[in-house]
Amino acid sequence: MGILDTLSELNLEDSVVGTVTENLPEYLSQFENSGAQSVGNLKEPDLEAVYDLDPDLIIISGRQLDYEDKLNEIAPTLYLGLDLENYWSSFESNMKTIGKIFVSESEMDSQISTIKSNMTNLKEKAESSNYSSLITILNEGSPSAFGKNSRYGMIYDEFGFTPIDTNIEASIHGQSISFEYVLSKDPDLLFVVDRTRAVGGDDSDSDLSKNPVIQKTTAYQKGHIIYLNPELWYLSGGGLQSMKLMIQEIYDQVGL
Repeated sequence: MGILDTLSELNLEDSVVGTVTENLPEYLSQFENSGAQSVGNLKEPDLEAVYDLDPDLIIISGRQLDYEDKLNEIAPTLYLGLDLENYWSSFESNMKTIGKIFVSESEMDSQISTIKSNMTNLKEKAESSNYSSLITILNEGSPSAFGKNSRYGMIYDEFGFTPIDTNIEASIHGQSISFEYVLSKDPDLLFVVDRTRAVGGDDSDSDLSKNPVIQKTTAYQKGHIIYLNPELWYLSGGGLQSMKLMIQEIYDQVGL
């Protein structure tokens, strides 16, 4: 979704003839009625639908990487995934590639510079706050944790928050944990991404304020359980709009 939101930010919606239309984040809802055709879901492109559109270029991310060879048979296919261990540099590289193809390099450099400035300001405030942090994802009420160099590691690596646990394994799906683990680490900030809500599932088990173990944590008692927008953080990310929105959401939610 990151490349899609980048094209939207650059006012290039008309260049998109096909995209995923299932589970579109609200901030990209304009593509539901833009004339762009549905070409499958986030993980499985509809190859026949893509072929029928006869595109000049196909852009994919990590979720579609298994289909790169088959898509290349239809049209030139460009992989613009994110390197989780080097999030900013890979984001910047992807944006510069988009800039060379669709707009001027100077226009894209200006966009990147604005984001970099906002991120630097956030990082300075986060580091000076000395808040310890834990990033979790909830899947049907079950938590997993994310550390540095992971899917959500940019909150530590780029945004400047201090991880409460430096031994969490780097994984795209996170490390399975218990609520007792959260209490034992007791971070100042508990970031939560509700995957179940993002995919339209039953999120009745996602309200951590009702969990008796979580109620004992510092984050709960100080009102520092930060529910991040799951459409933005789970379904999207890595684009011009999403990076701006992520930075702003952290500012607003944490109160820096």
